[in-house]
Amino acid sequence: MGRLREGGGKDMRIWVLTNEYAGNIIGGLGVVATHLSRALSRREGLHVTVICKGKERRVTAVHGPSLSVIRFPRNSRFHSVASQFFRPVPVLNWLKRHGIAFPDLIHVHSLQCLELAEYMKTHERTPIVYTCHSTVKLEPSQVGRAKTALRQEKLIRLADAVTAPSDWQKNAILGFYPYTGDVRVIRNGVVERRANRRQSKNRYRLLFVGRMNRIKGVDELLRAIALLRKTHPRIRLDLVGSGSKSYTLRLKRLSRQKRLTGKVRWLGKRNPAAVWQLYPRYGAVVVPSRHESFGLVALEAMASGVPLVATRNGGLQTFVNESNAEIISDVTSRDIASAILRMWRNPELKETKVRRAQETAKSYRWDDIARQYHFLFSQYAGR
Repeated sequence: MGRLREGGGKDMRIWVLTNEYAGNIIGGLGVVATHLSRALSRREGLHVTVICKGKERRVTAVHGPSLSVIRFPRNSRFHSVASQFFRPVPVLNWLKRHGIAFPDLIHVHSLQCLELAEYMKTHERTPIVYTCHSTVKLEPSQVGRAKTALRQEKLIRLADAVTAPSDWQKNAILGFYPYTGDVRVIRNGVVERRANRRQSKNRYRLLFVGRMNRIKGVDELLRAIALLRKTHPRIRLDLVGSGSKSYTLRLKRLSRQKRLTGKVRWLGKRNPAAVWQLYPRYGAVVVPSRHESFGLVALEAMASGVPLVATRNGGLQTFVNESNAEIISDVTSRDIASAILRMWRNPELKETKVRRAQETAKSYRWDDIARQYHFLFSQYAGR
C-alpha cells in the first residue's frame, strides 16, 4: 500500500514487472531491474512493488516501508514456463486478496510480463513504461527468436513511453519500429565500490564476462589469446557466462584447435556479487563486443578500478573512450591482441586510464538514474 506523506498525500505507486531480480539474475537486465528499483524506492514520494519470478514453490512476499518484492513460482498457475509469461488473472487475484493496491504506473523490464502489463493497460488504464534493454531482432538467430521479436513489438506498441540505455539503442528501436512514440534515453547506473586492486598481481590474467554468442566477440578473443601466447606464454583468460550449447561447444572446439588448453578457463555462470569479487583479481577486463545496447560489464570494470580493454561499438561509445580504456579498433584477433599489448607496454598510461575510468563511473550513480525515471513516471502517472 502507498505510504501517507506529510500533508496527507499518498506516494505514487509503481509496479515493476521483471522476470529477473536479486536472487534470480541471469544477466544485465536483472542487475538493472534490481538496483534501479531499490534506488527508486529511496526517493521521496514513491512506493515500489516488484513483481517477479521466484524459485520457491509458493508465492513469497517481503514488504518494506517503500519497497515490496513479490515472487510468483515458475511453472505454476501464476507463471507458464512453456509459454514464458506471467498469467494475469491468477497473479492479480492473489495481489487483491493480499491487499496490494493497484499502481499509478507500471514499469516493465521483461517480455515475459507482456500479458500482465497488457491486462492492466486494457482493464485499469494503467500507464506503461517499458525499458528496452536490447533489441530482439539484433540478437543471434535461435529457435523462437521471431516469436519473441513479435512480443517485443507488441510491448513497444502498448507502452506509453519506452526508455533505452543509450542513443545507439534508441536508434535501433526507431529503426525497427519507426512508429514508436515517446522514446527516451536514460542510462544505466553502476554501484559505487571502493576499488581494491591489491589482489591483481598478474597483469597477464584477463577476464571476459558475458553471454557466449557471436555478438560478444568471444571467438576473436580466443584467436587473440592464441596470437599473444606465442610471445607472452604467461597469458591466461577466464570466461564467465553461458550461451547456447551448440555455440559454447563451437568456442571450446576453437580453443582446443588453437591449443589453448590450460590457458583458458570456462567458469560458467556467476551471480553478480561473485562477479564483483572477481574483477580485482585480474590484470584487465576485455569487452570485444560487436555491439552492445549499453555495456554494463565495461562500466562495472571501470567502477572496480580494473583496466578495461574494449570496443566502442553500440552503446559502449556512451562512456568508453581513449582517455579511460584501451580501445579495440575492430573485432578481429589482431586488433584485440594489439589493444592488449598496448596496455601491457604502457603501465603508467594504463593506471592513468584506470583513474579516469573510476571518475567516469561516478557519473553513473543509481540515485541519479532513479531521479530521471521518477520525472518520467510523474509525467505519465499524473503526479
